[in-house]
Amino acid sequence: MRPRGFSIALTGFCGQATETMKLGQREMGRWLLWGVIAALLLLGVGLRFADLNADPPFGLSSSAGIYFDGISTAHSARSYVLFGEMRPDEWDGFLYSPIMTLVQIPWFKCLGTSLSEINGFAATCSLLTLLCAVLLLKRLSWVAALLGALFFSTEYLLVQMGRVGLVENPVIVCMMLAALAMQARKRVLFWTGMAGFLAMLAFITKAIVPYYPLAVLIGVGFRAWRDGDEQGRVMRTLLLRGGCYALGLALATLPWLLFFRLPYAEAIEAFGGQWIRSTFPQTLGDALSTSTRTFIFFNMGKIQNLWLLAIPITVVVAGRFFRRPRELDPLGVLLTAWFVGGCLFISLLKATPVRYVYTLLPALYGLLAYGLHELIKTKRFSLPKQWSTLLTDVAAVIGLTVILRYFVHYRISFGPILCGYLPKIWELLLLSFLMAAALWLAFRLVLRLLKRREIPLPLVLRVLFVLAVVGHFTKQNAVATRNWWKTRRHTIVQTSRALGERYPQMVIGGTAACAAVVENRGQAIRVCKPKWCNYDNPIGRFGMTHTFITDYAGEASRWQGLYAEHMTNAVLRETVEVCGYPFKIFEFQ
Repeated sequence: MRPRGFSIALTGFCGQATETMKLGQREMGRWLLWGVIAALLLLGVGLRFADLNADPPFGLSSSAGIYFDGISTAHSARSYVLFGEMRPDEWDGFLYSPIMTLVQIPWFKCLGTSLSEINGFAATCSLLTLLCAVLLLKRLSWVAALLGALFFSTEYLLVQMGRVGLVENPVIVCMMLAALAMQARKRVLFWTGMAGFLAMLAFITKAIVPYYPLAVLIGVGFRAWRDGDEQGRVMRTLLLRGGCYALGLALATLPWLLFFRLPYAEAIEAFGGQWIRSTFPQTLGDALSTSTRTFIFFNMGKIQNLWLLAIPITVVVAGRFFRRPRELDPLGVLLTAWFVGGCLFISLLKATPVRYVYTLLPALYGLLAYGLHELIKTKRFSLPKQWSTLLTDVAAVIGLTVILRYFVHYRISFGPILCGYLPKIWELLLLSFLMAAALWLAFRLVLRLLKRREIPLPLVLRVLFVLAVVGHFTKQNAVATRNWWKTRRHTIVQTSRALGERYPQMVIGGTAACAAVVENRGQAIRVCKPKWCNYDNPIGRFGMTHTFITDYAGEASRWQGLYAEHMTNAVLRETVEVCGYPFKIFEFQ
């Protein structure tokens, strides 16, 4: 017989070996996940930086601004680098976005002012957004980080909008950095102040996100309540972090007011006042009328398949919030406030191009990764009790309504069921809501008949659901990306280079004139709509030699009316096609 001590030692050794093997397997799995995430990040880099001279995909937006606005925004920085003049005319990128202009100047000085550098700046911002998303979701779990890497690296709209020099790209970087600061685990008070500073910086960069500082405040408040509740000091924690957040907001707001908003108040009003009056509702009735055709039912068509996830995510996450709010991560609260606040704000605008919706996509895909992460954790779905039942029911019905609005209306048309007594949008919403309510009530009735309040969710089913979502998402984006790559064109670069060779000393005018000079050293005068900028005798004031005008939005006919004397004597030299639009090159005599 072996001595007892030998048996004990052997048992201990085997236990240690088993534990070491488990640790090794965990470490190996972690390195494998990091490897997959790193591969996805490299794919995201490739998709963003490949062929930056290519035109944005046709059909990416219903607005022609997606093709030319990013180039026009760089006008002041380009003029300063090439000609030493920040404001050569009334189109002032500094007034439009001071932060972006000041950052673009050193960028252009180092790299150049061509289209690839303009788009490269946007792609760099998009890459920073991707990295921030992975770091944010890593705080939840490895699975959430992996899903975030997949969604943010490959999603077609995120990638393509991230390759265009729009102001929204640095705005989103500031928003993601603010979310990252809000989630900091060390030096919480300092990083809470930084969250306020960065949230305000996002608004300063472009005033299309006025709701975002409030969204971050809601996330900060939720985290302060949760942390303070654990320590038994709720009010003290709320006041401390709220004060730090307010201080951060003030540190960003005061310099902006003192050195930009107040000194340039008159110029800002002259430059942007017309856009504000034409975009924002002026009365309550105007706001109600605009909100009835909310952008969700038009501009989100490109990502409508995400709404298939409204039911599992809404029910599971909302149910958990109403039952055990302390288990929710503040990131989920922030992303929800970000998305909902953006929806409410943008629905009030009279003009809702896709680039405005683009500022909400990080929140939407963050919520998607967060919701799937929560779903994987949820071993059983149980109906909530007491007062939260009604709230969860409302959340579920709203989720079903959105799904039915898309997948029933687009696949099986409702037809004029209400005989035209209601506006179409309200008719569709009402019918969808009634159907959603009926389906949800039927679901609850089945549970009652089964006399159960819980439904087990086996791990296999949860994993299969997530894999189905990932598979569908990957296929959809792979097809869209492949089609774009095979059909991509370079009309902006080719046209600008050709014009530079034919008219080397040109001063060219038009709404998209900046695109005509992006690959040469010509000067552009962006002549926008009346009462905006450069519309008052631009030909005589700026010594304009050529036009770059199209029939889109009535531009060509407007020139014929406003500048009839000059246009009568002008000679049509050629018509060029850029991004699907025919542009007329007139030369003034």
